[in-house]
Amino acid sequence: MSKRIFVGIPLNDEARRGVRKVMKVLKRKHWKVRWEGEEKWHVTVAFVGEVQKDKILRRSISSHTAGHAQSLQDLRDDKVVLKSLATLLSVVDEVCGKHKQFELGLKGLGSFPDLLLPKIVWVSLKGDLMSLHRLAREIRLELEKAGIDFQGSKFLPHVTFGRVKPEARRKERLEMGKEIGKMIKMEIPQRWVVDRVVVYESVLKPGGSEYKVLREIELKV
Repeated sequence: MSKRIFVGIPLNDEARRGVRKVMKVLKRKHWKVRWEGEEKWHVTVAFVGEVQKDKILRRSISSHTAGHAQSLQDLRDDKVVLKSLATLLSVVDEVCGKHKQFELGLKGLGSFPDLLLPKIVWVSLKGDLMSLHRLAREIRLELEKAGIDFQGSKFLPHVTFGRVKPEARRKERLEMGKEIGKMIKMEIPQRWVVDRVVVYESVLKPGGSEYKVLREIELKV
């Protein structure tokens, strides 16, 4: 058993309203893009990914006879994953208890891997970015200390809201990149107070992933 886990900062109603307005403008261009649902909009702090049970099993569970191995395996899997999540939740809870709420805003568009042939469409952030980076840096550092790996060595704050469909041709993607480039400095008036950090589980479904909130951890007032 394993879970795809990530730590993120959710958007409130006001921030979602800002992203919604941008998306409305882009939808008129009829791009071959799958637009993410509002319930998935967030700022990723650390994507932990799959919880690997085998490494933990080798150092935390004693050997058993072959006759009992299969019957014990399911129980072990659940306990190991829950133990890993407990450690992660404890780390995030402790870090958040040291940080105060801060304000962020939205500004301009961007794309990954670049503007030439975009695959991911996102909106950038403004506001108290120093507090955001401090919070993210400490969460990531403490996860490392706890032996919890996560993807990406650099924190790049953004809100993903569109994914280019595989059938989009090169010419279409080039055009998307040019249009996104014109909106890099787009002003988006909506702002919001970051008052919590959320630990999510990403559940893969045939139509795409769904996010399940495992824990909401409040920042200091």
